Amino acid sequence: MRHNKEADPFPGRLFCKERSTADGVFGAFHRIFHGVRCLVHRLPDLGLLGQHGGSHRAADHPQTQSQGKAFDAHVFRLLSSIFFPKYTEKSCHFLQICVTIRKNESEVPVVSIDVLQNKIRKLKTPIILGLDPTLELIPPALLAEYRENPGPETLAEGYLRFCKGLLEGLRKLIPGVKFQSACFEALGWQGVKVMQELLAYAKKLGCYVILETMRSDVGHIAALNAQSVFGGLDFGGERVYPYPCDALVLNGYLGSDGIRPYLPYLQGENPKNLFVVVKSSNKSSPEVQDLISGDRVIHTAMADLTLRWSTELFGKCGYGEVGAVVGLSNPRAIQELRKRYDTLFFLVPGYGAQGGVAKHASYAFDRLGHGAAVCAARSILGAWKDSPDTDYIEAARAALEKMKRQLETYVTVL
Repeated sequence: MRHNKEADPFPGRLFCKERSTADGVFGAFHRIFHGVRCLVHRLPDLGLLGQHGGSHRAADHPQTQSQGKAFDAHVFRLLSSIFFPKYTEKSCHFLQICVTIRKNESEVPVVSIDVLQNKIRKLKTPIILGLDPTLELIPPALLAEYRENPGPETLAEGYLRFCKGLLEGLRKLIPGVKFQSACFEALGWQGVKVMQELLAYAKKLGCYVILETMRSDVGHIAALNAQSVFGGLDFGGERVYPYPCDALVLNGYLGSDGIRPYLPYLQGENPKNLFVVVKSSNKSSPEVQDLISGDRVIHTAMADLTLRWSTELFGKCGYGEVGAVVGLSNPRAIQELRKRYDTLFFLVPGYGAQGGVAKHASYAFDRLGHGAAVCAARSILGAWKDSPDTDYIEAARAALEKMKRQLETYVTVL
């Protein structure tokens, strides 16, 4: 959503380039206040307050509304006394203005990051299935045609059958899926064609679809890529979308001119989302990303840029439309980044095959279990190898459910 600077009584929170400690305290206060408020107001709908439970029409009654406002005031003052024990009436009034910045929440459009967060909350799992197919991960039963007639076309067909089976079999367990374009592009145009078909199929199944290209280029080339992926191409009055997806993973280390062409597509009737690589999970990432630049390391400089790119693009969930890719290979970095950047949604790769574990993944989430999604690919796609006689979809489902249980030990999605 786009905020109006002139109407915003607290513009510093959303438009400052560097977030202060006080801003972080206010952010926590703001989220807890609205969390308590929303929970209690929903108790009648959940049947937990039988004597007060009623229809939605009852909630519209003036007396009910006045009681709700009185309750909000009590919650506000209680939390204010905890967060700001020495607050004055004047500062309390200022905070109350800040908490009610948006006068009409219903008019705030749902943006792409809200869609992902809502899917995660609905399924109570933050797992994103990574579709990174390679020849070694395809079960032999799906490669019969390839063995008889080896070639990119028959192997691409094996990829198609394999990935479609996983999408159909796991779609009720995962909020989203991430496609690694390099795995398909390695097969030439045949692989790209299969990827396009799978992207459309995943969208049809209702998955949140992320396309990982890691591309970054000069401005006019970035604009072409942004249009082809997000904006579509116009052929004789007919608009075609070659790569139907909800979000794109980009490498932002070329700077702003490689990212800004994508930003206009993050708003409007069909808003999209970006995830910018901040701290990757590969072993050699410290060679560049952990170098010192002034008073900060390079990957925090990239996080600062990512936050700046999402300055005016925040969803109802409180997170920006430009998120950060933060790998599991450096748990301490995850902790430090989460603490410092509380409005960046984290896409977290490196679980399973790359050595990432649930405890370290939990560092990416806020206290409500929001603000992050954990990606797993090879550990799920290749789960059938541990028991070759088991159906690959069943093996993947078992691996996915095991991962979910592991994450639930440390993360509870509210």
